[in-house]
This record gives sequence, structure tokens and C-alpha cells, in this order.
Amino acid sequence: MKSLFFILLLYSLSIAENLHFRGDYEKAIEEARSEKKYLLVLLVQPHDKQIKTLIQTLYRQDIAKWLKEKCIIVIIVKGQQSYPVELLYTTQYPAYFLLNSDEVLLKGPILGDIDAELFKEEFMHKAAL
Repeated sequence: MKSLFFILLLYSLSIAENLHFRGDYEKAIEEARSEKKYLLVLLVQPHDKQIKTLIQTLYRQDIAKWLKEKCIIVIIVKGQQSYPVELLYTTQYPAYFLLNSDEVLLKGPILGDIDAELFKEEFMHKAAL
């Protein structure tokens, strides 16, 4: 029930701010390929308390703008969706990965809480290189 609440919360926030969280890795990577965008993969556990920090980070105006322009975001809840485990391997959650549209890992995993400064340094600046 809590994971359903979590997904509904993300969905309602995505409508309000025009950030779209995909729940299907294969569809998300196809969309990234067709739009020539990065793929930001968020691997989370159903009852993760660190999600609050992530949501606050992603909805900061400068980060949300970058995400809308440059990324397709896919959120994978541990044990509920399939994804390429061999590419996005982790034993700790939450974990964040940045891939290009050819599924080449550019950054990750970044583990645990991620604030705005860490997000900018690890994802936005790395993607600009």
C-alpha cells in the first residue's frame, strides 16, 4: 500500500511540475533513444525514507529544468520492475545512475541521500563534459 502511495505521490508531483517519471525501463530507454536524451535511473526500495530528499532535489527549479531538457527519468522500485541488473548493479538503495541513449553508463551508482549540490556535480556537470 505504501509503495502505491509513493508512486501516486510521484505521479501527482510530476503532473504539477511537468517532470515525468517512467516506470518501465525498456520504454524509457526507447524514449531516450528517440529523443536523444540521457536516462536517469532511480533505483529505490518501497519504503525508503531518503526519497523525500530526492524529491526535493529533483523539483528545484534549476534541476527540474535540466531534467526536462536533457533526461528521461525512470524509477525502479526494488522487486517490482525489471531492468538490466548487470548494468545497474547495486546492493544499496537508493541508487542513481546516468546513462546515455546507447545505454552506456556515464555515472553511478550514487548511493543514499542526494542533495542539490551533489546532484549537480555528479550528474549535470558530468553530462556536460
